[in-house]
Amino acid sequence: MFEFESEPVLFVGAAGCKSCAHLREQNALLRASHAQLREALAAERLSVQQGRAQIEALQSRIAALSKNSQTSSKPPSSDIVKAERRSTKAKRKRGAQPGHSRHERAPFAPAEL
Repeated sequence: MFEFESEPVLFVGAAGCKSCAHLREQNALLRASHAQLREALAAERLSVQQGRAQIEALQSRIAALSKNSQTSSKPPSSDIVKAERRSTKAKRKRGAQPGHSRHERAPFAPAEL
C-alpha cells in the first residue's frame, strides 16, 4: 500500500507568509484525517477477514451436513437424520371415492328367495 512520510515536509517560504501558515494548517488537518481513515480501513479489513473465515466455516459445515448415505459412500448407519420414509398408507380410502356413481346388484325376485 501507499506509505506516506510521517514527518511533514517544510517548504522554504517567506517568514511571515499567511498562505504558507494556512497551507501548514490544512496539511496538519489532512494528515490527522488520513490517520483516522487508515485506522478505519484497518478495522474494516479485519472485519472482512473475519467474515470470510466465518463463511468458509459455514460452507464446510453445510458440505458435511449435506452428505448422507445416498449422496456419498457413507454407510446408512452414519446418517444423522434418517431419510423420510414413504407412507405405506394409501392417500385415498378403499372403495368408491366421493362423486362416484353407485353400482348395485339387481334385487332378488321373491320366488328366488
